[in-house]
Amino acid sequence: MPVYSHSRLSVYETCPRQYKFQYLDRLDVPEIETVERFLGSRVHEALEALYLNVRFGRIPSLENLLDFLRKAWQEAWHDDVLIQQSDLTADDYRRASAADPVGWVDQLGELKDQRKATLAELDAEIEALERRIADYAAEEGLEAVFGATYYARVRRSERVRYPLTDDPRRQELEDVLRRHGRWGEVSALDIRALPSRVRSGEWPPELVQAVLPFETRGETVTVRISKRPNAG
Repeated sequence: MPVYSHSRLSVYETCPRQYKFQYLDRLDVPEIETVERFLGSRVHEALEALYLNVRFGRIPSLENLLDFLRKAWQEAWHDDVLIQQSDLTADDYRRASAADPVGWVDQLGELKDQRKATLAELDAEIEALERRIADYAAEEGLEAVFGATYYARVRRSERVRYPLTDDPRRQELEDVLRRHGRWGEVSALDIRALPSRVRSGEWPPELVQAVLPFETRGETVTVRISKRPNAG
């Protein structure tokens, strides 16, 4: 069964004879830009501008989007654009195109809200299941829990932590490191690099002893899911 592109179908809908000459008879037919095609191109440009802005974290206002569409229309419009419907004018098509961005913006906002809500629900379910699996593995003394298709490997390890930015002791820790000229070594990386530095043997004992009181230790539980070999 043949597959027809959107552009070919658009040509056929606009002018069946042009379709015959261009795609069946393979004649060198001058391409005619209909107002529908012109409108589609401007809408496509506006969509590209919208998604490019969203990609970089900028949500354009509806008025800015409409301004872009109006400007793109004015700059690209030419007298050779074909309007077949005698009861419609170029302004009719331009006004129709301006109604579209209202729907785009609302639809984009709704989709983002739905995605955020869905991800939050999924994250909560995943966290609850990981906790159940980890508790079961601990009770049974297991390192892995098997399902029919997947298996979960549970890893427990001790994690050394130091005060984060919202901890009242963080400033005191930074002052200790600055006095010893070592703050730059960890601030340029991350405060999480501090445990490895403390145990590297490169710091003098007096600095290590000054930093150790800021340590807290806790257990970290990691649940990793893999597919069972030969599972369907």
